[in-house]
Amino acid sequence: MLKTYLARAKKKTLQNVFRLYDSIADTEMYAEYSNYKIGYDNPDYQFAKTDICFLHLPKCAGTSFAKILKKDPKNRFKELLIHRPISLTCPPSEYRYVTIMREPTSRVWSLYKMMLRQPEGYPYRKHALRGLEFFCQKNKAARNMVCRYLSGEMKGEPDAQTVEKAYANLQQFYDVINFDNFAVEASDFLEKHDIPFEKIPSERKAKYAGPSPKEQILLQKYNQWDIRLFEKWQTERKT
Repeated sequence: MLKTYLARAKKKTLQNVFRLYDSIADTEMYAEYSNYKIGYDNPDYQFAKTDICFLHLPKCAGTSFAKILKKDPKNRFKELLIHRPISLTCPPSEYRYVTIMREPTSRVWSLYKMMLRQPEGYPYRKHALRGLEFFCQKNKAARNMVCRYLSGEMKGEPDAQTVEKAYANLQQFYDVINFDNFAVEASDFLEKHDIPFEKIPSERKAKYAGPSPKEQILLQKYNQWDIRLFEKWQTERKT
């Protein structure tokens, strides 16, 4: 009983510290801490070699795809509705991963527009309301997030070496689906694995105007390494 009480008190104190820091430094440490505790952005997990891990990149049709994968009669797919990088203990050279790749600037623009639609108090909405550049500065999911996830390096900012590591890992993936051809490639994948489906849904799909030329430059500025990774992947796919 005493241990439980002390654990709860410690957790509450930590939450209050994060909230106070957020109010002073204009961060989202409390939200990031809460997400990390439930597994988001956390590379510390394992799965069996007989399973297939779905690397769910934000704003890449992952919610739609994951809901169908959950219907797999053989229950082979893991980490479906959670955003996590590759596992520290399950390298793609030895374990099976599948993911969906999307052009980086359109992915981040979609993330930004989604945050603007969220209710007051939603993580990073307050940053989105202050403009695209401020949002990118404050939200690491808007800065080369794909390089982070595919390299497994969540600390610090990505660089050229991160791109090479991410690309080497991506080449080892069991399968990679192109977001721009999602309906066709997802259907092919599901048929190949005997997973029943009627049609490919479009969860969270919203209509919005594209970025202005100035906003496009900002998106490129904060996602140069993701862009380089995506271009390498596209070039390799065409050859």
